[in-house]
Amino acid sequence: MIPRSLRSSNAQSSHKKVTREWNPATPFIFLAILVGSNAINLIALRNEMLAFSRKTDAKLGLLREVVQRIKDGEEVDVKRLLGTGDEKTEKEWEDVMQELEETDMLAEGRRKREMKRLQKAREKEEAVAADELRKKKGLDDVQGESGKGSGEKAGSRSKFIM
Repeated sequence: MIPRSLRSSNAQSSHKKVTREWNPATPFIFLAILVGSNAINLIALRNEMLAFSRKTDAKLGLLREVVQRIKDGEEVDVKRLLGTGDEKTEKEWEDVMQELEETDMLAEGRRKREMKRLQKAREKEEAVAADELRKKKGLDDVQGESGKGSGEKAGSRSKFIM
C-alpha cells in the first residue's frame, strides 16, 4: 500500500539490480542510426525540391503560354487560367514567385563572387607580369650601365650575404 518511492531502503535492497556489461558496438550503432537518419532526410529534401521545381516549371510554362496567347491577339480568360480568386492557386503562385526571386538573388550573388574572384586573379597576373618586366628591365639597365653584366649597378655598394 505504500508507494515505492516512500518505502524504506531495506525493502529496496532485496531487489538486486542486474548490471550488464557495456557493449563496445554501441557508439557505432548510434552513429549508423544518425547517418542513416540524415541520409533519409536528405533524400526527402531532394525529392521535395524536385517536386517543387517541377511545379514551378509547370507554372512558368502556363504563364508563358498565357503571355504568348495574349501576344498573338487571342481572347484569353487570364483569371480562369491563372486561378485568380482561388486562395490555393494564388498561394502556389506566390510560392513560385518567391522561389524565383530567391533563385535570382542567389545566382546574382554567385555571379558577383565569381567576377570578384576573376578580377583578383587578373590583378595578380598583372602584378606578376609587371614584376617580371621590372626585373628584366632592371637587369638590362644593369648590364647596359656596367658593361660587365656583373649584376651590380654603377656606383652602388656590394652587398654581402651571410
